[in-house]
Amino acid sequence: MNRKTQKITKKLRLLIVLFIPLTILLYLLRGFGLLSFLPGGIFLFFIIASLFLLISFLITETLS
Repeated sequence: MNRKTQKITKKLRLLIVLFIPLTILLYLLRGFGLLSFLPGGIFLFFIIASLFLLISFLITETLS
């Protein structure tokens, strides 16, 4: 694994650690009614971004 791939993998891992728990937390808070004022598009963005980051991370791990 070269240095550039290691940097990308490290950044993707950090983003995954931030995005997935945040997505789950926001989803749960909206389910409890605490964030019911936020539009559903925000949650859809977080879910899609989390999936995209996870797939990108798995691809870079597979190629290295």
